Parts: sequence; structure tokens; C-alpha cells
Amino acid sequence: MDEKRMDPVAAMAGPSKDNVGEAARGDSSENGTPEEHAQEAALKALQDRVNALVAQNEELRERNRLLIARVEQPAAREKPADEPAKNDAAVARLQEQLARRDEQIRTLLVRNAVASSRFINEKTLLPPGVALDVFSRIFTVEEIDGELMPVAHLPSGEPIMSRVNPGKPAGPEEAIEIYVLNHFPERDAILKGGSGGSGAGGNQEYRTTPRAVPRNDARAFSRHLEAIAAGKVDVI
Repeated sequence: MDEKRMDPVAAMAGPSKDNVGEAARGDSSENGTPEEHAQEAALKALQDRVNALVAQNEELRERNRLLIARVEQPAAREKPADEPAKNDAAVARLQEQLARRDEQIRTLLVRNAVASSRFINEKTLLPPGVALDVFSRIFTVEEIDGELMPVAHLPSGEPIMSRVNPGKPAGPEEAIEIYVLNHFPERDAILKGGSGGSGAGGNQEYRTTPRAVPRNDARAFSRHLEAIAAGKVDVI
């Protein structure tokens, strides 16, 4: 018995061309009848048809392979092109997170500069919340000598320069004092003991109206700041 596997299509078609030919020649040599010659011709035609079908099948397989390759190649090209877009989105998200954190850091630096000011706490009548609302607006955070520092600005936009260290922006404490004493419109209303801070301008107290604002009421103080400056509202 032949151990080689037979092609299923060939098995369906019957004996191969060579086998048929050998059988036909054997029969022809023995008998050689017209019927046998006709059978040989029919078998040959059948084998030719099988061979043609096998060739068509191989052609279809090749066309299918090429079609799959054409579909996969654009997908392969699109994948690298899609990666930069994903990377850009990730970078944008990271930059947004960094921007939010940077803003939080800057806000905390300004809040700390105002909240820790001895001048505000000791020389003014402003509650902490009002002081923060009033004076945080004059600060920006800038990088100086490699460090982020709160820098106060005049109404003109120029930085308040230090009198202790000429040529450099004033530190938060010095800047607040300079700003209040020289540039704050309601200076006399917020300084303890009247205008000038250190006794300049007398010891005027704003008790000229029956209306008063509690010192620890930040909202009321902020709402009536102009009236306090005008002397129409007391701070108690």
C-alpha cells in the first residue's frame, strides 16, 4: 500500500493521467477495443478538467492573499500615524494638569504672602479675608534667581522696587507696606490710628456715623470699604 497522502481533489477525479495512460496502454496492448479507447479519452478529459479547477483554485487563493495584504497594509500604516495623535492628546492632558498645579502654587504663594504680613496684621484694620481680597490683586508670581516669588506691582503696572535692596523687586512684606502707605486710595480708612500708619496724620478714628462694621466680618468690610474710606461707616 502506498503511504503517500492522496490529494482529495485527485481522489475525487480518479486515477492520474499517467496511471490512466498506463492502464490504457496495458488494456490497449491486450485488447485495444474502441470502447476502451473511448474510456481513456473520457478519463483524460476529466483529468484535464480537474487540473484546470486546481489551477483556478490556486489563482483564487493567490488573489485572496493579495486582497488580505492590501487590507492589512493600510491598517499597518494608520497605526503609526495614530500613535502621534494619541501622544499629543496625552501631552495636552499632562500640560493641562501641570498648568493647574502651577496656578495652585502661584495662588498659594500670594495667599501666604498676604496672610503672613505683619504690617497688615499689626498696622491695619483689615480682616484676613478682606486683606487677601484687596492685596492679592497687586501680586504676580515671577521667577527670580531660579525661584518663584510674589512680586507686587503699582497701579501703573511697574513692580514695586525695594528700598532695602535697590535694583531688586521688594519682598512681599516691604511691598505691602510701600503700597499701602503711598499708593492705596483708602489708606486712612484701613490704618490703625488714622493716616500715615506710624502716627502721621493724627489719630483720627472713624466713628462719625451710627453705622458700624465688625472687624471680623470680611464680607461686610469688603462691601463697605468705600464708605469706610469716606468715613461713613465705623469699624468696631
